[in-house]
Amino acid sequence: MKIVQVINTLRYRGGAEVFTVSLCEELNKREDVDLTLVCLHQNIHPSFLKIILNSKIKLITINKKSKFDIKSISKLKEILKKINPDIVNSHLAVPLTYYLAFGCKRQNWKYFHTMHNIAKFESNKLGIFALRRLSKKQRVNFVGISEEISKSIVDLYGKCNLVTINNGIKFLTQNSQPIKQYDLICVAGFRPQKNHKLLFDAFEELYKKDNSLRLVCLGNGELFPYYQDYINSLECKNNIEMPGAVDNVVDYLAKSKVFTLTSFYEGNPISILEALNLGLPVIAPNVGGIPNVIKNGRNGFLFEVDNKQELVACFDKLLKNNSLIKEIQLNNLKDSKMYSIEECCDHYLECYR
Repeated sequence: MKIVQVINTLRYRGGAEVFTVSLCEELNKREDVDLTLVCLHQNIHPSFLKIILNSKIKLITINKKSKFDIKSISKLKEILKKINPDIVNSHLAVPLTYYLAFGCKRQNWKYFHTMHNIAKFESNKLGIFALRRLSKKQRVNFVGISEEISKSIVDLYGKCNLVTINNGIKFLTQNSQPIKQYDLICVAGFRPQKNHKLLFDAFEELYKKDNSLRLVCLGNGELFPYYQDYINSLECKNNIEMPGAVDNVVDYLAKSKVFTLTSFYEGNPISILEALNLGLPVIAPNVGGIPNVIKNGRNGFLFEVDNKQELVACFDKLLKNNSLIKEIQLNNLKDSKMYSIEECCDHYLECYR
């Protein structure tokens, strides 16, 4: 089976990007799969490039310049026609380029698009227009990464070809139990969706009650400089670290007690699955696919979106209770086994076939 995975960019280490590369790595191991990864933009994050080279994944970059880069549209069309695959599976902001290249004409392959976020938030107006046209003509098969994401696809696009496949991860390993340097860890790009202000404001309250607490936030993004300035205005500024996007996320997770996200909306975050895999209790908003994974009291705690007092209460409940942390850790080590990239890949292949 010839499969082409197409993603808009691999410049940053976001959850969708991490998942796509992991899926490609696993697909490339299957004997009956001939895989090609196409990236519309030229720049590749060094950590992804290392995986691609080590796994011997066939990579093609298009060097897309802008939303309406005519050359990139023609180039994608040329590449797919030349490969003539059985399956094309796109991720993130690819559908508009695909639609401009092929319209709604029937092709030799089946076209899938994996939706990594709430449907109305993942695409801009033109991307939504393209997907609506493709869906109406039954030229696209949607993959939702959680039941909530699939519901949002139906809400936006109506009756359509749709399957739900939960995200999967490569299981993380740690050779020892390092000293816990951080009480809280957040792994999320500094974008409006992730609502870091809520996290920093909540941590400021915690700090006033216990100035020994430490928080580390991993990730890059357009709001990174803004939040660097913002935390400098807080009393807790010396207890917050922002290393940026790092390759060794597992090392930071292993050195942390509790994982947290404060997003306004989410799909099925890879970062949460990685935290579960290392046993970290999770405190996260009750949005998207998160409540399908995190059960209150078993895997951590959920709070209502943008509710600082609920978030602070969740932190207090966990950080002051080591026995509860240990209990949740055992649950998470067990529950995370449901989210292997191997099983996820099996579901994708079943779907393709």
